[in-house]
Amino acid sequence: MKRITLLLTAFVVAAASLMAIPPLRQHYLDSVRVELSLAETPDDSIRLYYDIFDLVSRDEKKVVAQELYDMATRVDDQNVQLDMLRHMTIKNLDDDSLRFELQKKAEMMSPSSNQRMTALFISIVNTVQASRYPKEPANRERLRNLINMAASEEGVSVYRRLEVAMALCSFLDGKGRNAMLSKYLDDAETYISRLSYRLPMLDTYYMSQASISYTAVGDLKKSIAIDKKLLAVLDSLEEKAVDQGREFRLYNYDRYNAYRRILFNYTELTPQEVEYYYNKVQETAMLNEDATKDLDYYKRPIIYYYLGTGQYKEAVPLLLEQLRKPNLHVSTSIRMRIINDLIEAARKTDDMDALREAYEIYHNIKEDNDLYDDQQEFVDLQFVYETNSLNLERNKLAVDKMRNDRENQIRAKRSDRIILFAALIVVLILVLAMIFMYRTSRRMKKLNQRRAKDNAALMEERDTLRRTQNDLMRASEKVRRADQQKEEFINNVSNEIQTPVNAIVEYSQLIVDCIDDDKHRYLDRFASVVKLNAELLSTLVGDVLELASHDKGTFKIEKRPVSIQDLSTVAIDTIKDRIPEGVAVVNEVAQHKDILVDTDGKRVAQVLMNLLSNSAKFTTEGSITLSGSLSEDGQTYTFAVTDTGSGIPEGKEEVIFERFKKLSKYSQGVGLGLPVGRMIATLLGGELKVDTSYKGRGARFIFTFPVK
Repeated sequence: MKRITLLLTAFVVAAASLMAIPPLRQHYLDSVRVELSLAETPDDSIRLYYDIFDLVSRDEKKVVAQELYDMATRVDDQNVQLDMLRHMTIKNLDDDSLRFELQKKAEMMSPSSNQRMTALFISIVNTVQASRYPKEPANRERLRNLINMAASEEGVSVYRRLEVAMALCSFLDGKGRNAMLSKYLDDAETYISRLSYRLPMLDTYYMSQASISYTAVGDLKKSIAIDKKLLAVLDSLEEKAVDQGREFRLYNYDRYNAYRRILFNYTELTPQEVEYYYNKVQETAMLNEDATKDLDYYKRPIIYYYLGTGQYKEAVPLLLEQLRKPNLHVSTSIRMRIINDLIEAARKTDDMDALREAYEIYHNIKEDNDLYDDQQEFVDLQFVYETNSLNLERNKLAVDKMRNDRENQIRAKRSDRIILFAALIVVLILVLAMIFMYRTSRRMKKLNQRRAKDNAALMEERDTLRRTQNDLMRASEKVRRADQQKEEFINNVSNEIQTPVNAIVEYSQLIVDCIDDDKHRYLDRFASVVKLNAELLSTLVGDVLELASHDKGTFKIEKRPVSIQDLSTVAIDTIKDRIPEGVAVVNEVAQHKDILVDTDGKRVAQVLMNLLSNSAKFTTEGSITLSGSLSEDGQTYTFAVTDTGSGIPEGKEEVIFERFKKLSKYSQGVGLGLPVGRMIATLLGGELKVDTSYKGRGARFIFTFPVK
């Protein structure tokens, strides 16, 4: 009951976000806080605190995370403490001192896989943030120590190598050294895959950083692929959170950022993809208050959408609006990207005023950043020099060590090798000579024995082949004669049966016609029985002849124009005497507009009669319906025969199309009607099958054939 209540609450909160009604979300927050005040166990309190953490906005999460951490500390729940330390780290990227304090707390906790990975995660975030400001002495020293550590071949764990790789990725982002940045991105991904304990927050953090970095190096396709992978991970994390009882744990803001980054790379998207991801940005923004604020203030996804769909005129005023904002807290590279987009859009629309303003803003930014660029270039050059120097020194030491070891080994083993080599040569020559002589003698002896056996075996095999050939010829002749006799027997018996059957039907009807009226009705019933059984026997004979004709390859299809309504009427009129009393026969085809089709009308009618007869055998009440429809392209026509009979057991849908197969030994016929129907349908180029999707009473057969 509690889980149902939470699910309903989550739905209402999501609806409240969608309709932009903050008081309703606050109402549920107040409800959870009231329930928290009544909680009796620490587990209930922590669970409810998590609900509050998931419901509040991003700005409020800092306070709730600290409260939840304090509660977990009081009840000594280290996993919750570590979880909150990770969240507080991400929520306080602008507070270096607090993040380093959080790192110390994680490092002082009891050792475990979760503890080690949390400490590594916070350290990576701190290092990445420090790498963004390498001019500061403390950050510079931190990077230098990490590089020195990574340069060592021994004693450096995969954790520290991952930290160094991600720090260098952040440091090189936007500095023009694309080859180095790509290398460190690949290294970071490799180190993450080697971790024995995976931390989802580390994976998502890496993918977000990698997407931005791949865009910086111009590898837009890889950036898009990383964000698509991130979206799949977010879906998995959300499902896992729901399974753990956290129905309010939604990742709409993270999805919004991923969709926004994909749309940022609109030059690698098709117009349909631009439309799709723009709609996704709108959907996720409506479901998250922080995403809505970002979209309303920065409007960058809207700008990317206009640029990606060629709506440059609509993009120009939005680009100017962004550049004119006095408190637009974006990096210089992003501002330059906006200026370049404005220049391109202004040129496309011949908007000289916008183009002039774009160049003015560009020159102002360049003047403000000339001094910083000079200083940054010096720092970058120094960084590259130190990195290359460390690599060269490490490679030189490794080469010298390998050379010294090799020379010592060569001097120590040179004399021993000469003596050993000479002795081995002498021994090898003697052994080879003995082996050669022994093997030659044995080979000659075995060769003679084998030759004699092979000759005898060949003689015996030749005689066996001759006997087998003669047996096969005799057997083939017997089969041919047996097939011929079978065909003659089937044709003769079929013809001989049809003649007396027709005579019985005619004379029985003649007797009825010649009798007095008072006895006519009584004898007419018996005549109908005789006629019905004669027709059944004729149908059986016809089916046997059809199969024989098909097996001999003499079955012919003759196509000519024919009316669909005529086919349906002929089929129903032919079998109406076999319909049990009380069963209605409905011809829906006759109710539609008639059409002419090019096919073998006789064969189509034969299939319909077999299907209707089959339904008549198993339907004692209800109805038998014949319906049909022409395909949209006008190439095929489909008949459907639906009855309210006993139906077909599950798993027997194909068995009934086998020759002489009957589901009930008490039913009429010998099991040839449906096989003959499928055979004709196949020769017409169509198909006959049971409609397994039909869920009503009885069964439905589908007969499809080409009409052109």
